Parts: sequence; C-alpha cells; structure tokens
Amino acid sequence: MLARVRALVLAFVLVLLGPTGSSAQDRERQTRAAELSALAHRFAEAGDRVSARAYYRDAISADPSYADAYVALGELELGRDAYRDAEATFRVGLVRAGSDARLWIGLARALTGLGAPDDADSVLAQADAQLPDDLALLAFRAEHAEQRGRWSLALSITRRLAEIAARDADHDREDALRARARALELLVGELDPVRSAPSAASRVRRLLASPRR
Repeated sequence: MLARVRALVLAFVLVLLGPTGSSAQDRERQTRAAELSALAHRFAEAGDRVSARAYYRDAISADPSYADAYVALGELELGRDAYRDAEATFRVGLVRAGSDARLWIGLARALTGLGAPDDADSVLAQADAQLPDDLALLAFRAEHAEQRGRWSLALSITRRLAEIAARDADHDREDALRARARALELLVGELDPVRSAPSAASRVRRLLASPRR
C-alpha cells in the first residue's frame, strides 16, 4: 500500500514538473531566437544582408515558433524583390508561428509583387476572418483595396476602422476615418473625380489625400 502511495505521489510530482520544464525550455529557445534576431538586425543595418539572412534562419532553427524572425527575414526578401522567397518565408511562418498580422500582410505584399493581386485579396480576407479587429491588418487591407480600385470594400473596411476608433474613444482618428469614408462613398456612388465638377473633384482628392491616422 505504501509503495502505491509513493508511486502516486511521484507521478503527481512529475505532472507538476513536466509543464514547468517545458516552459523553461520554451523560454530558453525564445531567448536564443531573440538574440540571434538582434544580431541579424545589426548585420542588416550594416548592409550585410547575406549574414543577416543566415542569422535570421538560425533564429528560426532555434525557435520555429518565433514570429519576429519570419517577419524580419521576409522583409529582407521583399527588400531585394525576392518575392518568391518572401512568400515561402511568410507561409512557413504562418504554419509554424501562428496567425500573426505581420505575416499575413507580408504574404499579401509578396503575392502582389509576384503579380497575383487576387491571391493577395484572398489571403487578406482569410487573415481578416482570423484577426477581425487587428488595426494594422485592417488599415493595410483598406489601402490594398483602394490601390485596386475596389472602393466598396475599402469603404466597408474604413467604416469598421472608424467604429473601432469610436469604441476606443480615439476621436481624432475616428474623425479622419469618417472623412475618408465620405470620400469613398462618393467614389462608390460612381462619381468620377476627373470628369466631375472641379469642386466635387477637389473635395474627393482632398479627403483621400488626407493623412491616415
């Protein structure tokens, strides 16, 4: 009986220690990945992209779930117009590091660079479904829609951003977004800023050119 009790106590202790040990290992891997990424960043700032890429890959090897390394490596690839490499990096990052807005945005940028804007649209829609209130993702998606002339989509996203700003009591940002939404409403209403009356055209251009906040 005593032996059985000891066995149960030992099993209980091992259960308690297991997650702690695992968490410690996870922290150690993350710390190592962060150190390697910082080193890679210094090489990138010095203009040595080859070494930077190597250290970012080492960071990923140290901790495959470290999203920052995928983001930074992907940005390096985008910077040299290596869109296919960037696409691969961001896709692997999404699989290993989870749904991170920066990875989705990077993937959309890579696909756009590859001449596949429809695929970029699909990626951004998928990202939006997973991260519906991410401000950076929504802002990028609205800008991407505007660049493609998809005014209705840009309008709906801008309205969502304005609602989030209102919820957060960020009134200056809300005002700027609602002004932009009004300009997009004119475009959705098939107002042609080039052929319309100068005053209307000027208003549309002025509202759309106003800085995003």
